[in-house]
Amino acid sequence: QGGGGGGSDSGSGDGGVANIDAGRTATAVAAAAAAVANGSATTGETTGSTIRVVDWKVVSEDEATRLELESRDVRRLLAVPGVGPLTGARIVFTRVVALGEPRPERHPLWLLATALGAEVATGTDGGTTHVVAHRAPNAQRTDKVKWAARTGAYAVAVDWLVACAREGTHVDEQGYSLLAASSNR
Repeated sequence: QGGGGGGSDSGSGDGGVANIDAGRTATAVAAAAAAVANGSATTGETTGSTIRVVDWKVVSEDEATRLELESRDVRRLLAVPGVGPLTGARIVFTRVVALGEPRPERHPLWLLATALGAEVATGTDGGTTHVVAHRAPNAQRTDKVKWAARTGAYAVAVDWLVACAREGTHVDEQGYSLLAASSNR
């Protein structure tokens, strides 16, 4: 992860992770010791010749790997509601989740929307920002899509939600609109 050459490697660009090859220079070890001494880092067990600084903690290579994998765990995304690229969006599905579904919040697209930070509801109201449906010839005829056309809310295909997840950002709705360009805000 860190660059080559002499001295300590710092700034890998991976969320505060820096490699320090303890065998390469005394400067690297001194830097780690200084970080511990001034309280900006804490020591960890080292099993090899490489120690790493992860979020201001000096840790072994094994511990750093474990911490990096934990940071990529999808369960952490699901555990933080209201945080993500769709924070502030209020989504209603139409013809995606069955009306009689006893636990609609377990539908994969519902889970995806909430993981992206959106609030998902079962009915439209003044706070609804997006109506999401499968692309189908009859999608424009649902009451919820007609409601979106009347109120100025977005009516978008399920593909938009998937694109937001893939890109990790709020993707522009225009390419995924279920309405004519003039009627979708």
